[in-house]
Amino acid sequence: MQLEAKDIMSTDLMILSFDKDINFAEVILEAKHVRHIPVVDHNDTLVGMLSVRDIANHFSKADASHFIQIKNIMSKEVVTASPKTKLSDLAKLMIEKNVGAVPILEGTKIVGMVSERDFLKTYL
Repeated sequence: MQLEAKDIMSTDLMILSFDKDINFAEVILEAKHVRHIPVVDHNDTLVGMLSVRDIANHFSKADASHFIQIKNIMSKEVVTASPKTKLSDLAKLMIEKNVGAVPILEGTKIVGMVSERDFLKTYL
């Protein structure tokens, strides 16, 4: 039997609204010890992903502000998968797209996320 995304995905997720500021996001990332957070609009539709890398890129600019909204720096092209996606396919997708985490969707609803850490926990 092949494992699927639903077998290893994290379901206790932190999800941010696109209109929150980076300062708020930084606190959440640090407090929860995560590197990626799905970002939703006012309808709870996935509109982006915010990563530690996105924040670092923002602060590498001379005019960077802690109070800019997440929607201005988040990655808008989000790689997603379904709960039934085979782990081998998911791993290939993450490598091809160079992403460290993938939101798992049922329709438009975020039901979980698979990160590199979830893969490591599975195989230890």
